[in-house]
Amino acid sequence: MNIDLRTLAILLALTNLLQVLALFAQYRLNNSYSGPGWWTAGTALVALGFASAFLQDNSTIGSIAIVAASALFSSGMALYYVGLLRFLGRRERPWPLILFCTAVTLVAAYFTYIDVNVAARLINLALAMALLSFLNVHAILANRTRSIATSAYSVALVFLVQGLVLIGVALAAAFSDAEGLYIASPAHTALYLDGLMVSVLLTAYFIIMINQRLNAETREAKETVEFIFNASPDPVVLTRLADGAVVTANDGFAAQSGYAGAEAMGMTTLEMNLWKNPVDRERLVGALHEHGHCDNLEVVLLRKDGSEFTGLLSAKITQMKGVPHIVTVIRDVSARKRAEEAQRRSQELLTLFIRQSPIYAFIKEVTPTGSRVLHVSDNFQQLLGSSVSDMLGKTMSELFPPEFAATMTADDRAVIANGLVLKQDEDFNGRHYTSIKFPIIQGERVLLAGYTIDITERKRLEAQLRQQATTDDLTGVANRRHFLELAQTETSRALRYQHPLALALIDIDHFKKINDAHGHAAGDQALLLLADICRRNIRDIDVFARFGGDEFAVLLPETSREEAGAVMQRVCLAVAARRPDLGRGPVAITISAGIAGLASDGDSLDALLRRADQALYQAKEAGRNRVMTEPASE
Repeated sequence: MNIDLRTLAILLALTNLLQVLALFAQYRLNNSYSGPGWWTAGTALVALGFASAFLQDNSTIGSIAIVAASALFSSGMALYYVGLLRFLGRRERPWPLILFCTAVTLVAAYFTYIDVNVAARLINLALAMALLSFLNVHAILANRTRSIATSAYSVALVFLVQGLVLIGVALAAAFSDAEGLYIASPAHTALYLDGLMVSVLLTAYFIIMINQRLNAETREAKETVEFIFNASPDPVVLTRLADGAVVTANDGFAAQSGYAGAEAMGMTTLEMNLWKNPVDRERLVGALHEHGHCDNLEVVLLRKDGSEFTGLLSAKITQMKGVPHIVTVIRDVSARKRAEEAQRRSQELLTLFIRQSPIYAFIKEVTPTGSRVLHVSDNFQQLLGSSVSDMLGKTMSELFPPEFAATMTADDRAVIANGLVLKQDEDFNGRHYTSIKFPIIQGERVLLAGYTIDITERKRLEAQLRQQATTDDLTGVANRRHFLELAQTETSRALRYQHPLALALIDIDHFKKINDAHGHAAGDQALLLLADICRRNIRDIDVFARFGGDEFAVLLPETSREEAGAVMQRVCLAVAARRPDLGRGPVAITISAGIAGLASDGDSLDALLRRADQALYQAKEAGRNRVMTEPASE
């Protein structure tokens, strides 16, 4: 039987074109799958390949059509492979496929333009398509799934048969004497008939495979929905919209309501006395009619035994056989409501405690933009001059001066960042305060609680105690203990840096006679006079103290013996020149002073005091009212 291969080529082109339309329709209906799109493109290329084959004997474009046919057939088969991998959830390696199809095209071009050989072209195309067919078989068998096993095996069988036929075509062409494409040789005839059979079968099995997968996914989705419905811990019930009759309910509904699944079937929710307030069902139905769904409607429901619970209802209208039904999910929030009520009461107690607190108590919320007040004690009104209601919700910058507000906000953020309690002294409006703050984390909300105490009086008392501990009560100059602390520091510094330092000890001459003759008040005046004259003649860096009784000491850093002697000589002359009135007329007062200087690296404050005391003794022995300096050799 003679077969017109030219007619068969155009028939195959038209057949593949119809199959392109069928696959494209499947792709549009199921565009969530990427495979059908590639199969559609592959079938389109095969159709164009047969159209090119029809034009191969054309004197003008015949050679171009020959090369194009090889490129289109091999590319179409490659796209089948890509589509199969994508449909089965795998990804292809594109470059090997591109290089393979390019090589097939180049070989076809060689045997068309350089070494014209019809048999070689046919062998090249048949072997290339056979290899791609076997590649498709491997892709299916290696990646098949149970849900599409039947259709997948059918597609694999089609590709396997095609591959074997194409190998036979290549062998037949190798021994064929055909000189033209449309001579009805066994090889050409087998190639075209194989193309017709494969195109029809592949399209049919591709569509079957898509539908099998859709059916499997639909079945899985249904099973998943049923599993979720039955496994959900929340009650789920399906009722008719018109009368509320129960169609089905899950185990969660039976456990919550007390009605077993079979017992509830056919009963309306009103007959079950499910609603504590029947008007709540009207509210639910009204919301469904208006919006088609209802989210988190809070109602009070009754169990079979009459006990009640608070539920959040989320419902949606659905159609079953054309009849509107309601799918309702009930979430029992009774425990949450009780917790909220307990929290509300605790909040009220906390607010009452804070409002009535005798200290400045507060709770603030810390946000990226700053801190704002949530609660404060009533006594903040005295501190800030604003009512409590005016403070609530305000930020630090709205309540305090800018610099002070910025400092407080930075401190608040430091407490939150470090998770530590921060205790600090703050100066506000001339008074001192100490604050203790600690963070409270509530989910994404960050609170800061604490209290503030006015410590102004305590600070004053502390300062007074420090003053009393370091100062002579009568003269206001440093006392002996404080002098020795400061003198030790200065002596160590002078020794370390090899700087000069001098020490002077001063006594009022015949001080006991002044007390005996004029009274202790007069003696106090004499001490105050000496302290005043000394302060006027020494520097701020010098350390001046009353050692006790009528004895004073002056430590002069950065000062040699001679320089210290000059200072003390001025003091001695100034005291002698005053002649104050101590109550019984003017009194001549004189002083004696002894001076010692730091001698060497091995010297010490104790040695310095001894030498200054010896120099003072020498001044008294020499007749008083004079300054004696230890000899430089010492």
